[in-house]
Amino acid sequence: MRNIVFAKNSSRLSRESKKLIRLVAGFLKENAEFSIQITGFTDDTGPADLNLRLSNKRAKSAVKFINYQGINMKRILYKGKGEDNP
Repeated sequence: MRNIVFAKNSSRLSRESKKLIRLVAGFLKENAEFSIQITGFTDDTGPADLNLRLSNKRAKSAVKFINYQGINMKRILYKGKGEDNP
Protein backbone atom coordinates (compact mmCIF):
# COMPACT_ATOMS: atom_id res chain seq x y z
CA MET A 1 0.00 0.00 0.00
CA ARG A 2 1.56 3.27 -1.07
CA ASN A 3 -1.06 5.74 0.10
CA ILE A 4 0.04 6.20 3.69
CA VAL A 5 1.45 9.71 3.71
CA PHE A 6 2.80 12.00 6.40
CA ALA A 7 3.26 15.72 6.78
CA LYS A 8 6.81 16.94 6.33
CA ASN A 9 9.03 15.95 9.27
CA SER A 10 6.16 14.10 10.96
CA SER A 11 5.39 10.52 11.95
CA ARG A 12 1.79 11.27 12.93
CA LEU A 13 -0.83 9.36 10.95
CA SER A 14 -3.50 11.39 9.17
CA ARG A 15 -7.19 10.47 9.37
CA GLU A 16 -7.06 9.25 5.78
CA SER A 17 -4.03 7.08 6.52
CA LYS A 18 -5.78 5.60 9.57
CA LYS A 19 -8.76 4.67 7.38
CA LEU A 20 -6.46 2.79 5.00
CA ILE A 21 -4.68 1.05 7.85
CA ARG A 22 -8.03 -0.04 9.30
CA LEU A 23 -8.74 -1.73 5.95
CA VAL A 24 -5.43 -3.58 6.17
CA ALA A 25 -6.15 -4.58 9.76
CA GLY A 26 -9.58 -5.85 8.71
CA PHE A 27 -7.99 -7.97 6.01
CA LEU A 28 -5.47 -9.35 8.50
CA LYS A 29 -8.23 -10.20 10.96
CA GLU A 30 -10.03 -12.20 8.29
CA ASN A 31 -6.84 -13.86 7.02
CA ALA A 32 -4.88 -15.07 10.03
CA GLU A 33 -2.32 -16.83 7.83
CA PHE A 34 -0.98 -13.52 6.48
CA SER A 35 1.74 -11.31 7.90
CA ILE A 36 2.85 -7.93 6.60
CA GLN A 37 5.96 -5.82 6.31
CA ILE A 38 5.78 -2.06 6.63
CA THR A 39 8.57 0.08 5.22
CA GLY A 40 8.86 3.76 6.09
CA PHE A 41 10.42 6.34 3.78
CA THR A 42 11.16 10.06 3.72
CA ASP A 43 12.05 12.55 1.03
CA ASP A 44 15.69 13.48 0.54
CA THR A 45 15.47 16.84 2.31
CA GLY A 46 17.80 17.17 5.27
CA PRO A 47 20.49 14.90 6.74
CA ALA A 48 20.34 11.22 5.83
CA ASP A 49 20.64 10.08 9.46
CA LEU A 50 17.64 12.16 10.52
CA ASN A 51 15.65 10.86 7.55
CA LEU A 52 16.45 7.28 8.53
CA ARG A 53 15.22 7.90 12.08
CA LEU A 54 12.07 9.60 10.79
CA SER A 55 11.35 6.73 8.41
CA ASN A 56 11.63 4.28 11.31
CA LYS A 57 9.24 6.40 13.38
CA ARG A 58 6.79 6.47 10.48
CA ALA A 59 6.87 2.72 10.06
CA LYS A 60 6.53 2.22 13.82
CA SER A 61 3.57 4.61 13.90
CA ALA A 62 1.73 2.49 11.35
CA VAL A 63 2.65 -0.71 13.20
CA LYS A 64 1.34 0.63 16.49
CA PHE A 65 -1.93 1.61 14.88
CA ILE A 66 -2.36 -1.83 13.29
CA ASN A 67 -1.58 -3.43 16.65
CA TYR A 68 -4.17 -1.14 18.26
CA GLN A 69 -6.69 -2.59 15.80
CA GLY A 70 -6.10 -6.03 17.37
CA ILE A 71 -3.38 -7.46 15.14
CA ASN A 72 -0.62 -9.34 16.97
CA MET A 73 2.81 -7.71 16.66
CA LYS A 74 4.29 -11.08 15.66
CA ARG A 75 2.53 -10.71 12.30
CA ILE A 76 4.08 -7.32 11.51
CA LEU A 77 7.62 -6.62 10.40
CA TYR A 78 8.81 -3.07 9.89
CA LYS A 79 11.82 -1.03 8.96
CA GLY A 80 12.75 2.44 7.86
CA LYS A 81 14.62 3.07 4.61
CA GLY A 82 15.27 6.77 5.05
CA GLU A 83 15.44 8.62 1.78
CA ASP A 84 16.06 5.51 -0.36
CA ASN A 85 13.31 5.32 -2.99
CA PRO A 86 11.36 8.30 -1.60
